[in-house]
Amino acid sequence: MTDACPVSVRGRVFPSHKAAAKALGVKRGALASALYRRGHCDTVGLPPSATRMGNTNAPANETVLFGHRFRSRLSAAKALGVNRNTIRLVAEGKASQARREIVYSALMRHLAKEEGR
Repeated sequence: MTDACPVSVRGRVFPSHKAAAKALGVKRGALASALYRRGHCDTVGLPPSATRMGNTNAPANETVLFGHRFRSRLSAAKALGVNRNTIRLVAEGKASQARREIVYSALMRHLAKEEGR
């Protein structure tokens, strides 16, 4: 790893990875990993909760249940009033017949409620 390359972390520029790692209290590998995975080092050295706070830009994985589309598994779970894990199992085709029937009946109630509006 070339150490002479300047690196910017949360607007502060360090002369090298080594200097940045020392100032942030992390290892140089953490900086290299962040650059490789995310293209920036802005979350290096922060607690895990701080890196996820306000993550509104995270892409939602569209979920299709019995031909009906939801923005995400969480939005499907909230709309249907079932557990998110149940939605995951049904979407992945790993759910039992009983769980599929629960989600299907919840979806039918949800669609009927939407039509009534």
